Amino acid sequence: MGDGPVSLDSTINCLEDCLVEFLTDLSQESLQFARMHGRSRIKVDDVPFALRNDPPKLGRMDYIRESLAKIEKAKKLYDTNNVTANEKEYFSDEEDEDHDNEGARPSKKAKKKERARKKKNDQAAAENSNESD
Repeated sequence: MGDGPVSLDSTINCLEDCLVEFLTDLSQESLQFARMHGRSRIKVDDVPFALRNDPPKLGRMDYIRESLAKIEKAKKLYDTNNVTANEKEYFSDEEDEDHDNEGARPSKKAKKKERARKKKNDQAAAENSNESD
């Protein structure tokens, strides 16, 4: 955007002052909204009230919140520690690919899947044996 490699100190100080003033005002207005609802602390849901008169900032905040929700959902989908919840997504598409390369050496990913599959089967067998006792 035309900035030099090093910003002037006066530019940095001016930007910092503007940012601190904006965040202070935003926090104060959010706190007033929280107090109207009987709380002493603000929540993320109080910030849109403070931004209600600034549609571009409110829209950007909504976009960021939606993006964060999508990222969290994607993280949960690919969470390898939660194999049982993600079993279908984790194993369904790549099971066929593993059988195509039977003569080849298994990859680390395939080994990890196999260990997870064995662990799940062992847990299921243990639960079944406990139920029959």
